[in-house]
Amino acid sequence: MSRPDLSCWVALALSFALIACSKAPSSPPQASAPPTSPSTAVSSDAAPTIAVAPDAAIDAPPAPNRWVIAAGRVGAIELGKPLPAELVTGDLGARYAADYVADAQPVDAFRFDEPPVTIYIAGGPFVRAVKGGYNGPPKTDELRAKAVAAVRAGAAVTRVMIHGPGPATAEGFGVGALYPELKATYPKTFAYPRPPSDERKNDDGCVVESSALRGVGWVYKWCKGAEKGEPANRIDLWIPE
Repeated sequence: MSRPDLSCWVALALSFALIACSKAPSSPPQASAPPTSPSTAVSSDAAPTIAVAPDAAIDAPPAPNRWVIAAGRVGAIELGKPLPAELVTGDLGARYAADYVADAQPVDAFRFDEPPVTIYIAGGPFVRAVKGGYNGPPKTDELRAKAVAAVRAGAAVTRVMIHGPGPATAEGFGVGALYPELKATYPKTFAYPRPPSDERKNDDGCVVESSALRGVGWVYKWCKGAEKGEPANRIDLWIPE
């Protein structure tokens, strides 16, 4: 091969090399960061966000007490009148109890959990049976249906015993009230032993009354304990003589 021919092959090879270099891929460009949206930009001087509860949740008043104790009544339950319709529902017979109290006086009663009361009625079947000459323990199961019928017919309430929290006077005194606080709130408030039981024999040896609430008595285990600040364990309502 002559020298000119060799120089041609060299020139041709250099041409291919230059073509290959020109077609080699360059390094990929670096991805640029997306522009920051003005809505997502955060200033280092921005104040922290503080969650605030709605005013309604803070300022909502407490529900009023539906069972306010007053002379002759606790809520919708009134002495001398039939039981309120809201209590004459469901299995009323399961709430019935007949017993002797105080000086062996027969009673027909219904015990409720809401409100926490025991209600005595007039003219119940056990009272009628004893007045008719019956002398023995109450046959509660036999009397149950007759007692419910008496309530549905409008038997009057003669006494109410409050035995749990909830019902209270307008001044806020319910079960658990302290005798010294009652004396400081109501005029002519006094305590006396509850006949015929001896004090401390049962849980109802002492009664506290006030001339401001006639026929309402806070019941304590004993009067000395009441004077020392022991809480009332029950409240009784009756029709004053």
